[in-house]
Amino acid sequence: MKSYISAILIHNLLLQLFGCTSFRPLENGEDVNNYIKSSSRINFILNNNQAITVKASKCKIITQEDFILFGKGTLNNKISRESTPFSGEISKISVDSTKYISVDSNEYLVCWTNRMERISFEKGDYVFDSNLKPDSTYWLIKDYNSPQLIAVNEISKMEVEEINLLATIPLAIVSLAVIVGIIALAKNLPTGKVLP
Repeated sequence: MKSYISAILIHNLLLQLFGCTSFRPLENGEDVNNYIKSSSRINFILNNNQAITVKASKCKIITQEDFILFGKGTLNNKISRESTPFSGEISKISVDSTKYISVDSNEYLVCWTNRMERISFEKGDYVFDSNLKPDSTYWLIKDYNSPQLIAVNEISKMEVEEINLLATIPLAIVSLAVIVGIIALAKNLPTGKVLP
């Protein structure tokens, strides 16, 4: 039984390790929204040749009208006087006011909401830009470890990760043949019983 389990695990490991995916450039007019809800990744190539690769599910297209504050910080409720960790989005409609402050050489963005909450974000843990250009489009990278805001005009090329069938099919056939071979060998091995 152990040989069957190991044969299946080896098969899955081979498929996982030998990256059966590759990046391909998006075609003109191709809708990137088809990929955003998938488990694939998007590679942003910026005008300065910097590459940013993130999971597609962490990307969101926004404009100034629907801009949100995104990040992780500390939420203080004025009514209950409780402090709790916060991570997520705050819509523009919910923001009452914001202010940048410095405490002990650390910079913070403090956001007051119309629900009597104050949320403090340490520099680098949030994305917020009150100077977004009207009629411009941005990509919000919703990664709590390094959130980013990228203007569409700063992107020279976008690539999307796809399964490479030319590599996947032969690898799957070879690994299935290995599994069949292991099972055949396991059936022909002595069981360790001593015959009288």
